[in-house]
Amino acid sequence: MKLPLLNGCILRAAGACLFMLTCLENPAHAQELTANAVTQGKSPAALFKVNSTLFFTAEDAIHGRELWRADGSEAGTELVKDIFPGSAGAAPANFVHVNGTLFFTAEDGTHGRELWKSNGTAEGTGLVKDIAPGAGSFGLTQFTPVNGRLFFLVDDGTNGPVIWVSDGTASGTQPLWASLGLEAAELTAANNQLFFTATDATHGRELWKSDGTDAGTTLVRDIVPGPTGSNGEIAYRQYLTAVNGTLYLVADSVWEDSGVAFPAIWKSDGTEAGTVLVYDAAGDPYFPPKELTNVNGTLFFSTDSPLCRCSDVWYTDGTPAGTHRIAGFQGAGYVGFQGKTFFSGADPTGNPSIPVHERELWYTDGSQAGTQLLKDIRPGTYEEYTNDGTLEVRYGSFPENLTVVNDWLFFTADDGVHGRELWKTGGAESNTALVADLNPGAASAEAASLVDLNGVLFFTAQDGTNGMNIWKYDPNVSTVCQATGTITREFWSDVPGHRINNIPVDTEPTSISSLTSFETPSNVGNNYAQRIRGYLCAPATGHYTFFIASDNDGELWLSSDEEPANKRRIAYMRDYAKPQQWNKYASQQSKPVALEAGKKYYIEALHKEGGGSDNLAVGWLTPDAGSAAPVVIPGSVLSPFLINSIARTSEESGAPENVTMKAFPNPFFGNLRVQFGSEQSGQGLLQLYNLQGQVVRSIWQDALLAGQEIELEMNGADLPPGLYVLRLVQGNQYHHLKVVRQP
Repeated sequence: MKLPLLNGCILRAAGACLFMLTCLENPAHAQELTANAVTQGKSPAALFKVNSTLFFTAEDAIHGRELWRADGSEAGTELVKDIFPGSAGAAPANFVHVNGTLFFTAEDGTHGRELWKSNGTAEGTGLVKDIAPGAGSFGLTQFTPVNGRLFFLVDDGTNGPVIWVSDGTASGTQPLWASLGLEAAELTAANNQLFFTATDATHGRELWKSDGTDAGTTLVRDIVPGPTGSNGEIAYRQYLTAVNGTLYLVADSVWEDSGVAFPAIWKSDGTEAGTVLVYDAAGDPYFPPKELTNVNGTLFFSTDSPLCRCSDVWYTDGTPAGTHRIAGFQGAGYVGFQGKTFFSGADPTGNPSIPVHERELWYTDGSQAGTQLLKDIRPGTYEEYTNDGTLEVRYGSFPENLTVVNDWLFFTADDGVHGRELWKTGGAESNTALVADLNPGAASAEAASLVDLNGVLFFTAQDGTNGMNIWKYDPNVSTVCQATGTITREFWSDVPGHRINNIPVDTEPTSISSLTSFETPSNVGNNYAQRIRGYLCAPATGHYTFFIASDNDGELWLSSDEEPANKRRIAYMRDYAKPQQWNKYASQQSKPVALEAGKKYYIEALHKEGGGSDNLAVGWLTPDAGSAAPVVIPGSVLSPFLINSIARTSEESGAPENVTMKAFPNPFFGNLRVQFGSEQSGQGLLQLYNLQGQVVRSIWQDALLAGQEIELEMNGADLPPGLYVLRLVQGNQYHHLKVVRQP
């Protein structure tokens, strides 16, 4: 089931010739969003990538919950094997892969929950070994691939967890009896070795390692000598984490002058001499470092303060001098993206228990000044304590599931309007946006299991109607805006003054014309005003710098999207400048603005001429401009703004004979059905405008073939009553049709 996201609308097939349109609020720019029809109603979960195959579990009435696979297409989505025949289901879990083979636990109705493997085919899916003979089951956990083998813990309920190692065969799946009684935990691979923490009567809980043999399973270092162990009296988690072949962990450091043990950051190369303290000033006896995360070869971690409900974010290169506190944040979910580290964080105020911004998306370049809030998606903070002593969360979007796919960082967040939905960012506030309100309104889509498969995002979500499903979002497929080569110029004559606020923008202009570039004729008269506005189609993704030069006053405004309501002033001119004199005043130049290739942006310039010479030009530097001088924005990236007079056109004004369009019922109250076709082939765009010339629906955008007739149904029940204009554009031809939304 393909759902092309078209500037806010989802096109749903509802028959051979009819398509139902569902419009989404505030979506990202048009891209392909697809729900997998094969998994609809099967509650898919636990998406896991192995090479180019997506494994997951799904449930139906015939097979129960079993192992499924997909190659990214509906045709390639299928049941791998009915491991537990019948409706009970094998309930596969604990997915991990070793050299391209999927390992997991499952029940087949005969052996209990055991270790299985699969290559994605029914024939290649089978039981590895019946570790608990017969129908019984042991606890199998912490599956860790190391150098082509799988290590995991087996707890028989009597002897405690024992490390096992498997090469994928029954005979090659054996226990490491040297780990018996050690209460092994936190299995972690680093430098082709297995590291773990373990406890014995002599050393307490310390760092151990294993090469997969009993003889090679040994203590690495007795960090805190004696039976107390190195993870303190409160037995904290030690966060074993591999970074560039080195193992990092949290362990106690004993201060020599006091004998008091404080949690600190350590590292190890697997030898006693190479297990050393990195930094011990970050910890507190009852608030050890946590959230150790490898971010593109750098270790990030957090520390809590004993004085408040707040944290510090740190990073280290493995040396004391290279360990730095970035800022006082509550940080979690660190992900490397575009040379920076992004995370979900909250920043404290003067009252450290109440942050300025509750959990939002932040980024850092490793410096205090370079640690910034990306976007306050849901502004607000914590409320005070309630009468029963609980602390209520009022605001904050709480970003989760941060996942990088090529040039985009995807995550889930709750903006307080749409519920928890899928969001994305290109690394700037301007391109951080809701992808789609899959479950419309305040309800949540519960998006989870975000996976990058061959540069395409796959995830599970539910739309409120069809239950949980697998969705695909391809950030590489975009509906590119098409520039028509001109921009609209509104001109008012006999307007005294030379300030912008003298422009009578709420009155009918003296004339309306088009410009083929963002520059007006010079020295045309005195005491006039003009507004140049339309749409800019960004030719490439990157940062643009804009300039304005005018005589007299001028202002340049740019929207974050195609909506005029979202415009903001980015540059201005007071007094006068010569034509294309871009550098007379600093205010003439904007800060760098991040734009996305193929996305349409509303742009507007205001100009007021008093007396004497007069001119207006808007220029830019594109991302690849280098040291070049600014140039006037060309018509090749511009499209005109439809002025109010569009609503006064005849029902079919501007319509070439080979384009047809009808709409019924007209007037309409709820659904409006639109039929259109053309005698020539080309890209088509259908939009609905209000009387202010603003786009209120981008209804359809696709190839329109010669002789093809398309019928769409738009739900307009949420539109205010009044007159609207449907505008169909194909190439340089267009067609208008008036429609009325009745009260």
